[in-house]
Amino acid sequence: MSDLDNIDLKDLKSSIPLKKVPYGNIFIASKVDDVNRLRYLLGSSINVNDRDQWDFVALYYACLEGHLDALMCFRRATPSASSTLSILM
Repeated sequence: MSDLDNIDLKDLKSSIPLKKVPYGNIFIASKVDDVNRLRYLLGSSINVNDRDQWDFVALYYACLEGHLDALMCFRRATPSASSTLSILM
């Protein structure tokens, strides 16, 4: 019997909650509804109209997944997103 047999996997969890997307980009943050990361990215000099390899903008992923909190981040951050979101909502 090895020492690893007595380890409870529940003990391996971090005591500090991890961010959903610690180093992710705006597309990933939109997909997983990581509002804190979105606020940070939208507050920086990021271009919200940038497109990923499939030619989608980050707002598309927030809409696709139905993440209302992420949509509201876009609405507050950018006038162009506000006009688009008023049509969607």
